[in-house]
Amino acid sequence: MYNPRASLPSANRFPALPPQTAMLSTQTFFFFPTAPFILFVFTASTIFHLHQRLEKMQPTWELEALEPATMETPSRPQPRPQLKGMWTINAIGRLGNQMGEYATLYALAKMNGRAAFIPPQMHSTLAPIFRITLPVLHDATARSVPWQNYHLNDWMEEQYRHIPGEYVRLTGYPCSWTFYHHLRAEILQEFTLHAHVREEAQNFLRGLRVNGSRPSTYVGVHVRRGDYVRVMPTMWKGVLADRGYLQQALDWFRARHHSPLFVITSDDMAWCRRNINSSHRDVVFAGSGQRPAGLAGQGLRAPHAV
Repeated sequence: MYNPRASLPSANRFPALPPQTAMLSTQTFFFFPTAPFILFVFTASTIFHLHQRLEKMQPTWELEALEPATMETPSRPQPRPQLKGMWTINAIGRLGNQMGEYATLYALAKMNGRAAFIPPQMHSTLAPIFRITLPVLHDATARSVPWQNYHLNDWMEEQYRHIPGEYVRLTGYPCSWTFYHHLRAEILQEFTLHAHVREEAQNFLRGLRVNGSRPSTYVGVHVRRGDYVRVMPTMWKGVLADRGYLQQALDWFRARHHSPLFVITSDDMAWCRRNINSSHRDVVFAGSGQRPAGLAGQGLRAPHAV
C-alpha cells in the first residue's frame, strides 16, 4: 500500500507544510476525462517519487540459463551467470502498488540469483503504460509450480539477501525504495513510458493556458482519498491532507513560479472541487476514475508534484 509517511513532493521540495501526513486531493477549473493522460499523470508521479528517493530473466520450467553457452574466446564477453528456479510476486493493489511489487521482485530475484516472472494480472496493468521486460508466468504454468510463499515487510531487511528456495512467491505490499535503490538506473528504465502515452499527455498539456498564456511550469496534484478516508486514521495512524494543507501547498508554488498550472487528479474529484480554490484560474481537473490517478502535470520538462 502507499506509504503515507512518504514526503509530499515536488521536484523543488517546498518546506514542511502543516504537520500532517500527506495523501493529497485537489479541485479544478476544467474537466478532461482523458484516460491516457490520467494514466500518465499517476505514473509520472510515482516515477518522480522513485527518482527522488532512489540513490545511487527468461521462461522455462527448470530455467538453466538465459542464453546458450558459448565457447570462451578473448573477443567475446563472459556469459551471464546461470539462473535457476522461478520467482514471482503477488499482483495486488492498483497501479502504484504493482509498480512497487514489480521493482521489488526485479531487485530481490537479481540479488538472490533467481529468474523473475510476473503474473498476467501485473503484465496487464503495467505493460500498456511501461516498457517492462520481465517475462510473464502464465496461469497454467503457475498452477503446477510447488510455490513457497515468502512474506515481505514494507522495507528491505538483511535476510532478504538470502531467501531460500528455488520456487518462491513473494507476498505483501513491498513498495519501499529500500528494496531497489541500488538499481536506480535499471528500475527507471523498466518504468520508461511508451512513446504514445508520453505524446498524448504532452499534447494535452501543451493546450492548457493560465489566464490566456502558456504556464511557466506544471504542478501535478494527486489527491488520494477513497479507502484512505477510513484506512489512514485507523491502520496508519495518520491524517489525510485537508483543504488548508492543499491551499498552502499550491500557494507555495505560486510564490516561487510565475503562472504555474496545477493539474488535479483524484479518486474523489467532487471533494476536490469543493475544497480546492480555483479562483486564480490556474487549476485544471484532469479527471477521475476507479484508479486514484495521481501525479504531476509536468510536460516532462519541469516536474513538480504535491
